Amino acid sequence: MKKRHRHFILETTAGAVRRRGAFSVLEIVFVLATVAAIVALLNPTFSAVRKRESQIQSLSNLRQWGIAINLSLPDNRNTLPVLGAKSDGSPDLDNPDAWFNRLPLYLSQKPLSDLVAVGVPPRLGDTSIWINPGVSENEALQLNLGESEPLFTYAMNAWLKPSKGKKLRITRIDNPSATVFLGEVVGREPIFTHGEIKSFYGKAKTHDAPESSAHLLFCDGHVELVPRSRFDPAHGAPSTRDDPPSAELTFVPFEGVEK
Repeated sequence: MKKRHRHFILETTAGAVRRRGAFSVLEIVFVLATVAAIVALLNPTFSAVRKRESQIQSLSNLRQWGIAINLSLPDNRNTLPVLGAKSDGSPDLDNPDAWFNRLPLYLSQKPLSDLVAVGVPPRLGDTSIWINPGVSENEALQLNLGESEPLFTYAMNAWLKPSKGKKLRITRIDNPSATVFLGEVVGREPIFTHGEIKSFYGKAKTHDAPESSAHLLFCDGHVELVPRSRFDPAHGAPSTRDDPPSAELTFVPFEGVEK
């Protein structure tokens, strides 16, 4: 009698477990909706974290370039490296004094000319001083770069060009701590102008990104995350060759510079 009773209890319990183990369509839909809501809530947080990590890495990269500037000056009679751009804007890889060839040597890195020669030009996804991780894959793909073409996510201020092709001495610059040397860009050219700062402009107009910011490396070697609101086009972005440098931020190294 006891054995039969025990057997009945076991069968009943097993049946209950089987019934509880099945989910209805409504329960499944509810769970999926809950998970989707949680993901939607957390996604902005994850995006903000990724953006912050990219900014920190870009800051570190530019600081390395700044160290290289200061290390290179005593060996080059206090002259800055040259722009290294051909007339069509492409990099002059044969110029050893171009910023992308001179400066890497002071960081125990290969110059760009060597990287291109061995078939490994800077590309998105590289963990190196050449690449700003904040650049998106879509931005890089739009350039349609050739196999040997390097991707520039940092470029040199095109206004750092003295008259008559001479090298620019750091002492010739009116305010090195306010004069931009490198900026964050996305392009195929080693130089840039004020209108090509990636996060200030991009494909949009200036007023479309009033709260944006960008890291800039200055001629004295320091780096700042500069908000768009501080970027004064009246001074930072010269409209004529004779616009004087700003005390805050400028692309013009000295009055009367020729571009």
